[in-house]
Amino acid sequence: MNASLGADAGPKRFLAYAVGGFGLGANSMVQFLLPLRADELGIGIGLIGVLLAIKAVVEAATSIPLGGFIDRVGARRALLIGTGGSALVASLFTVADSFILLAAVQIAYGVVRPLGWVGAQTYIAGVRAGADQATDAGRFGFVASSSHIVAPLLVGIGAELFGVRWAFLVTAAFSLIFFGISLVLADQPPGVAGNTRRSFGDGFRRLGVQGIQVAMLLTFARLWVPSVWIPLFPLVLVNGGTSPGIASSVVSVMGVVSALVSLSAGSLTRWARPEIVTAGGLLAGGIGLGIAPFIDVVPLAYLGSTLVGIGLGLSLPLLIVIVTRAAPNEQRGLALGLRSSVNQVASAASPVAVAGLIGAAGVTAGFAAGGGIAACFVAMAVLRAGRGERRRRGDDAWEAGEA
Repeated sequence: MNASLGADAGPKRFLAYAVGGFGLGANSMVQFLLPLRADELGIGIGLIGVLLAIKAVVEAATSIPLGGFIDRVGARRALLIGTGGSALVASLFTVADSFILLAAVQIAYGVVRPLGWVGAQTYIAGVRAGADQATDAGRFGFVASSSHIVAPLLVGIGAELFGVRWAFLVTAAFSLIFFGISLVLADQPPGVAGNTRRSFGDGFRRLGVQGIQVAMLLTFARLWVPSVWIPLFPLVLVNGGTSPGIASSVVSVMGVVSALVSLSAGSLTRWARPEIVTAGGLLAGGIGLGIAPFIDVVPLAYLGSTLVGIGLGLSLPLLIVIVTRAAPNEQRGLALGLRSSVNQVASAASPVAVAGLIGAAGVTAGFAAGGGIAACFVAMAVLRAGRGERRRRGDDAWEAGEA
């Protein structure tokens, strides 16, 4: 347990849960507004896709160095820089009136937002240890999933009232709220000495650690599923005659299930290892993706929402636990930055790959392959975790024999 957050720091621990609302909420706000603003400026759909991809590429490239930066300066200071910087950069969208300027702001946003988001994950991982860590991460995940539901509604209302351009100020104000929360959080010391530098090599060397390998396989599956399901399944529903409003409710149910399920993460880890619970949840999500073409009518479509939501709800908090337990305390930020980088690779690759399969072989084959790929990554993670557990048991038996 971090000394700064002992048993007498209950209220501040609940504020630590609250900062979970920043990362996914702020991201969904910009993802909602940016295409609308670009369309207002007459930017074509192809370039809009480029604008959306730019941030994912930047985040994939910067998350590992940012994780090392968090280890040097401390999670709370990274939160302050990330949330405050996100407020400033979000406000710059209001003066960006061309593709080049929007791209420049997107690049900046792709640096500051993950600094706050990875900083928040690093902070919650350092609050308590053991089973309490999983409980903390589950509550953090509940807030994160809830913000993913509420945040787009806030900027949608802002766009209705003030116009798309000025709705970016709602995003800026949203970030400032979390800056204020971070100001009153208990401090946590940096993980490493201030002059220590982390590079891509440091991050990728963590891939040699068995626990990190398991976590990265699981986190790839976690992002693979929703990155296909969220944009493509509603399209299937609408093309089949479902109204856009009903199709959007299918996605909203996924978010609600994700938020509620995340609260059970701590309890479930008392019955099974976090790796097994996470794998089970992600397997449910993969099934939800694979069966999507067979449940493309309401109310059956909500079954897919539920399955995908279970995977997302369990995996977010438990992957934080798995990653931070596999890494030394002084490298938590680095390990979580590596996870963020893998997230971006999966979220960029999966819709392109599955959309290509759908175009070549049809909807049923495309979604089935997408679910199958997710299941393969989960299976590889379980096998890798099993080998690691057997090795540990063998070492324990050897030591007992020597004794």
